[in-house]
Amino acid sequence: MSLREARDLGARRLVFSSGSDALDRILGSGFRTGEMVEVFGASGTGKTQLAIQCALSAASVGYTCAYVDSEGQFRPERLASICESRGFDAQKILPLVYCVRAEDTQQQQGAIAMINENEMLRDCRFVAVDTVTKNFTLEYSGSRSVASRQTALGAYLNRLARDAYRHDRAVLLLNRVASVGL
Repeated sequence: MSLREARDLGARRLVFSSGSDALDRILGSGFRTGEMVEVFGASGTGKTQLAIQCALSAASVGYTCAYVDSEGQFRPERLASICESRGFDAQKILPLVYCVRAEDTQQQQGAIAMINENEMLRDCRFVAVDTVTKNFTLEYSGSRSVASRQTALGAYLNRLARDAYRHDRAVLLLNRVASVGL
């Protein structure tokens, strides 16, 4: 692809609101398809809430969304509640948001292919991964596994980035951080 083709492709990317004016300002108008954004913070800081809100925002303008859930935190009733509080018809929004459970790294990595192969999801424009590192941390635990974990995680993130670019999707990565006392 030439630089001109890449520039022209970038100009055609979709932009949609995160549902937060402050976050949209930080992102330069909102989420852009073809790009990934990572949000991280301590447990209980609202990352899942933000992802659900972003899915609502994308679905409210007609985009199909995929929510890759490694935490078991996605709740359709929460999405319906947010819809109603913001004046959206939950019956129109809920069918546009799909939850893909990922209980291990194999399922999490396979979610990319599944999204592309599934007739209902292949044209989705927003993907949230909640929480991106959880399965990798569990399966590659301990200091001896750090290199293997980082290699596997890096390969996964690379595939996600390529998929976002190729299929014109915005990807939101959620990540939990914890402080370690010394």
